[in-house]
Amino acid sequence: MSDHYRYARFEQQFPELASPAPEEPWQDWLISLAGRLRRALLAHPDGARIIAASQLSLKMAAISEPAMSTLVGRGIPLRQARLIVLTVLRFTVGYVLEEQAGRPDADALDGFDMAAYAAVYPTVMAGVTEYFRDGRAADDLFRDCLEQILHGPVAQSGPTS
Repeated sequence: MSDHYRYARFEQQFPELASPAPEEPWQDWLISLAGRLRRALLAHPDGARIIAASQLSLKMAAISEPAMSTLVGRGIPLRQARLIVLTVLRFTVGYVLEEQAGRPDADALDGFDMAAYAAVYPTVMAGVTEYFRDGRAADDLFRDCLEQILHGPVAQSGPTS
């Protein structure tokens, strides 16, 4: 199956975008939009690669236009709206690229010493373990990362010392 055909199928799976309701925060609307994009990309085994390889994607422009105009309509300067939308879209594509890359196979893990890794990177291991302990999954991680990007880590983490 050609990349052109796969890209055309992606185009069909991502219908027109609805504007947010007047009372809906633009951040929540943009997170929901990114979630729709992620699901559309995941519907194809190499969806993120196809979009990432497309230098001029009409679908990405069709997503960027209403997203940027929504933010501008909410009082965000055009330059900042562009940067916000670009960050969210590139994060989404990159996140899906990583998801679609899959886990390393047994040969790649041959000789990998998890105990030594955990000893060198204890905070990384503690963070991963703590995050997923309560049954969180990749969907939760995607949304939580976008929350950090759009709502800001300081606002969510409480006062700093």
